[in-house]
Amino acid sequence: MATLLTTKYAKTKPTPVDELLRILQDPAPYEHQRFVVKGYILSFSNSTVKDIVKKVSGKKVLNFNDKCNDEGVTYIYHFIANIRDGSVENDHRSLNVYILTNEEDQHLFDLWDILPSPKDTAQWKSLGKTDIQKFEQRLQALTNPEIEIKMVVELLITASGKAFFKLYDTVFI
Repeated sequence: MATLLTTKYAKTKPTPVDELLRILQDPAPYEHQRFVVKGYILSFSNSTVKDIVKKVSGKKVLNFNDKCNDEGVTYIYHFIANIRDGSVENDHRSLNVYILTNEEDQHLFDLWDILPSPKDTAQWKSLGKTDIQKFEQRLQALTNPEIEIKMVVELLITASGKAFFKLYDTVFI
C-alpha cells in the first residue's frame, strides 16, 4: 500500500471507480460527500516539482520559480492523479483525482522526508537538485499497477458547475 488514510476512513468500504464516474454525471446530490477509492495510479498530470508545487503569497498563487516577497509564503501541491481499478480495467477509463493542498499543512508527503514543510521558505529556497530528483522519482514510481493505493476523495463542484474529486485525508508513504 502506497498511501495511508486517517482512522476515520480506515474501515470504509471502497467505492469502485466506475461508480464514481457515474456520480460525476449527476453530482449535485453528492456534493461534499467523501468516498474511499482503492486501485492504482495510472499516471499523474505532471510529476516535476517545478510544475506541481506552487507558492501562495498573499492571496496570489504563483509558479514554483516565480519571484516574490518571501515573507508569509506557503508552498502547496497542485496536480492530478489518474486512478484506475478493476471496475474500469476493460474500458480504459480512469478517475481524475485532484491533489490540491491549501495553505494549511496537510502532511501529504511528510513521511517521505524529502521536501520541506509548506511554510519553511528558507528550506524551499535552498532545496537541492538531489532532493528534487529523489522526490520526482519516488512520485513517478507510484504509477505502477502493482502498487495499491487507497484514497479518500471529496466531490466538489466549482462555481461554474464543474464537478471533480479532490484528495482528502490521505498521505503518501
